[in-house]
Amino acid sequence: MYVVSGLVFGWLPVIEFRKKGELRKGKSYIHTTKLVDTGIYSIVRHPQYVTFILLAIADMLLFQHWIIVLLGIPVVPLTYIDLIRADNSAIEKLGDDYRAYMKKVPRANFLLDIIRRLRRED
Repeated sequence: MYVVSGLVFGWLPVIEFRKKGELRKGKSYIHTTKLVDTGIYSIVRHPQYVTFILLAIADMLLFQHWIIVLLGIPVVPLTYIDLIRADNSAIEKLGDDYRAYMKKVPRANFLLDIIRRLRRED
């Protein structure tokens, strides 16, 4: 679970941003100058945040220690608040293109997008 989640939702965004984000020379992959809506970003808008949420939940289920659960519980809502802030920041940076993208791609619910795609294929 850790490896798959980390690989898919953690590293694919880095690759996709570097490939299509039109980065300025010497800048980090997070400083894209163009909306990236392909690859993993066609399934979920914030894959790395999804990884953080999934790992927090997995840790609580795997370790089942009260300290881990106590520390893990606030991770999900706090991360979701950051997701909303990230969307607002992207709207400021990318404008109407990002608003249109928000209508097509779920913020964090990648399962919803996969189900939508499967239904379209039927």
